[in-house]
Amino acid sequence: PEGETFKFFASRSKAYISERSPKDLAMQIINNYKIQQDVLDSKGEIQIYVKNIKTTKEHLTGISVGVFEKDMLLKGIINSISPLKYSSIP
Repeated sequence: PEGETFKFFASRSKAYISERSPKDLAMQIINNYKIQQDVLDSKGEIQIYVKNIKTTKEHLTGISVGVFEKDMLLKGIINSISPLKYSSIP
């Protein structure tokens, strides 16, 4: 099988899936796809999506980062998300 949905569920544990609402899982799949497209459209510019979510156990802040693998450096990702601590995250 192929496709974003299959890849998403195949790469996550049962606990991860069962602790999140179907709506949050669907939005994460959609946003991951959008991030991939935005990276391609921008020719590799780093893309970041941040969202607060509530699981069955806790409240979390999810951070999704998209960038070409050849450009993936932890320092660059940290520098890209650092300004977020000063902004309002919905």
